Amino acid sequence: MENKFVRSKAFVPSEWLGYGSDINHFQQGGGLNLRGYAGYLATEQNKNDSTIYSLFSGRSGIAVSGELDFDNLIRFKPKLFKSWLHIDSYLFADAGFMDYQTIEDSFHFSDLRADGGVGLAFTIKDWGVLDKVKPFTLRIDFPLLVNHAPAANDQYFDFRYVVGVGRSF
Repeated sequence: MENKFVRSKAFVPSEWLGYGSDINHFQQGGGLNLRGYAGYLATEQNKNDSTIYSLFSGRSGIAVSGELDFDNLIRFKPKLFKSWLHIDSYLFADAGFMDYQTIEDSFHFSDLRADGGVGLAFTIKDWGVLDKVKPFTLRIDFPLLVNHAPAANDQYFDFRYVVGVGRSF
């Protein structure tokens, strides 16, 4: 609610939001930040009773994310954009466990969910006459690889994209 760009419904197309059998195309920073599973209604089959549980109904989880910035290797700095726009390019990987509750209300962690890919972040750092406006970052991540394929797409390696406002790191 504190982010003025995503708290209103008008900014992000409604088709990019919600939960479903495949990933969405919008991710707000925070949570477990598993970019390859943004909006995916992930499930887990309990090994003890073969019941299928929804992982997004859990109370907690644990995740680690990393980015390797390589924008120094790509020298894309046109003179027209150099003074007001900065472009970051990076490799990323995310991995985490989500929790779920069984019928007996016991706590379990899911199998590991992991993703990896490449991303770009575009930061408008100078707004000209609007000098009081803070820098604004729009990012696009391509989680090309996931270790648990979504139900609607059984491909582990596929073209996927997730758009976000701001950087999580």
